[in-house]
Amino acid sequence: MNKKIAFFVVSAGLFVLATGAFAAGVQIENPLSGVNNFCDLFKKIGDAIALIIGALGTLMLIIAAIRFLTSAGSPEKLTGAKHALFYAIAGIILALAAGAIVNAIIIAINAAGGQCPI
Repeated sequence: MNKKIAFFVVSAGLFVLATGAFAAGVQIENPLSGVNNFCDLFKKIGDAIALIIGALGTLMLIIAAIRFLTSAGSPEKLTGAKHALFYAIAGIILALAAGAIVNAIIIAINAAGGQCPI
């Protein structure tokens, strides 16, 4: 029981200290440069995801090519390589279309009454 009371006292003390620090006028700087609203954040996240998907798609394209070369005529391995190639190309297309998808969502936000600069 004593551990619970000690935990409560320490937690309450830290909460009071944290509240006092924010009340004293401490300002937290924006860690994301160039992000001032939701739409800017949405664009940056979309760009980052597109970059990751594009890189993984390119890597999967290389892996699919290696699987084609090492299939040695086996129908099962060849089918697996074809599936990997299809999904790698689909991923690359998605990465290339990510900017247009983000812009379409921002246009929909603006049409619904939002105020996002394009």
